[in-house]
Amino acid sequence: MAAVGAAVGALAALLLGVLAVLAAVFGAPAARAALRVLRLYGAGWAALSVGRDKSYSLRQRADPIGLVDLQSAANPRKRLVFVRHGESAWNEVFNRGFGPGFPVRLVKAWLDELALAGYGDSVFLDSPLSPTGLAQVAEMRAFVAGNASGANAVGDTAAVLRVLKGEAPAGASVVVASNLRRAMATVALGLQDRLARTGEKIAVLSCLQEISRNVDTLSLSPAGACVDIPLVGGKVVRSAGVFDAAGNAGNKPLRGTGLQRLDAFAEWAFTRSEDTIVVGGHSLFFKEFFKTFLPRNAEGLGAKAKKRKIANCGIVALDLVQQGGHYCIPEASILPIYLGFS
Repeated sequence: MAAVGAAVGALAALLLGVLAVLAAVFGAPAARAALRVLRLYGAGWAALSVGRDKSYSLRQRADPIGLVDLQSAANPRKRLVFVRHGESAWNEVFNRGFGPGFPVRLVKAWLDELALAGYGDSVFLDSPLSPTGLAQVAEMRAFVAGNASGANAVGDTAAVLRVLKGEAPAGASVVVASNLRRAMATVALGLQDRLARTGEKIAVLSCLQEISRNVDTLSLSPAGACVDIPLVGGKVVRSAGVFDAAGNAGNKPLRGTGLQRLDAFAEWAFTRSEDTIVVGGHSLFFKEFFKTFLPRNAEGLGAKAKKRKIANCGIVALDLVQQGGHYCIPEASILPIYLGFS
């Protein structure tokens, strides 16, 4: 955290200088774009300092298995398919260790950050997919299409793959994503064959925003809108026609908690008519979802889901059961489809 905070502070100071240069050389539009990035860095500093996103405890929360009867056919049930995003540019810099290569990666990212400031873009804020992340997404797409080891899958795995391909009955499933670009791009690119087949839009939900105080979990997309997503090689995922931003309420509140968003998503899921919800999201959000709604005494795969992250571009299916205002994940319903837990 100290290294991350130092990097954020150094970048903010550098961006102040860049802002002045842009205003003098390129005029108001570039300066306004850079100012917006700088404001988000200010929000990032506030989140690091006084944010409460991870300031909650499940100790005072009742065990969900004591609140939800998993055997009752009267209790509504949803099938969730968690799809973790590919590696991000932030992961590329900070998650590959702090050996001799770290300073090189960090300096390169700083330089890229400064170059992007005048366009209102960022390497660290709302961190996009890295080149490795894009390759992971392509591999996931091939798997879903049946060109990888899952081509001959049977049973529940085959049923989930049919959903991901868009071969299930129309209206039986929906695709949603966090309002962070790496999650949006992962489902837009990884499930593009389904989207082309069904013609649907991806619903963007701010309640799926990652649970962390790091600046990479701040969204560049304002409430009610989605930014275009630049990719390596000059390509762009255009938001128009791909994303439905009605559920994007903007960035998570400074004094709010991730637990509030976990509950909000569970509640949202049961307002939908679809039986299956495909969720493009994040490692910590998914891990906290398992910790919150699995039984306290979960063993085996359930215990693993609470402790381990889903791998980059990993796909894991599960059921969520509702009784009144309470929710529970049946341990036996957890089904790794692709890559599973890291």
